[in-house]
Amino acid sequence: LIENNTTTKNAEIKESSISSFETTTEEKPKESENMTKNAQNNDSYHEPPPSESDTDEQETSRNDLENTKELKNIIVNEFIPNPSGSDTSEEWIELTNTSDQSISLKGLFLDDEEGGSKPFSLEKYALSPYNFLIIKSRESKLSLKNSGDSVRLLLDDGEILEEIAYNNSAPEDESFARDEEGIFTWTAMTTEGRENIIEEKKSEEGGGNKTSVNG
Repeated sequence: LIENNTTTKNAEIKESSISSFETTTEEKPKESENMTKNAQNNDSYHEPPPSESDTDEQETSRNDLENTKELKNIIVNEFIPNPSGSDTSEEWIELTNTSDQSISLKGLFLDDEEGGSKPFSLEKYALSPYNFLIIKSRESKLSLKNSGDSVRLLLDDGEILEEIAYNNSAPEDESFARDEEGIFTWTAMTTEGRENIIEEKKSEEGGGNKTSVNG
């Protein structure tokens, strides 16, 4: 009897082991199915499309960058700080468009040295290719010092595109003009709205004073 009981118990243990193994084997495909489903879910996942506000911001940024590239073709060409008449109304600054495309000046400002006059917005102007724009002081309210000052072109964020400075006294009725090499010098031949002509005037006041161009 003891042997029979032992044999029966051993058989029960074997059956239990086989049953447990079959149960474990059956569960594995379920885990595999879950992994497959997860992979399928991951494959079908996509980033949400950008919102309308994000798209608008990106478009604005691209437009601003393109506009800045265009505005860099606008340069200071000539100006007169000490005219024979009234400085407050007869001073003028000449800009020119160096590109072969018409350019809107929206976002561009004209100014004198930092801390001087209030920057003047050029947003209502546009310049055709290789053309000139004259800004009178009576309109811009910019006042250039006779003893030394600067003319600056600024973007609306304050970035300086160009700055032309003169350090000595400005000769009366002479303009500070860009020569063929891009260097500014005093000239007795003012050429408002035309190509510059450099004609030096022998005078003690400002004669031969030149400056480099920052831009």
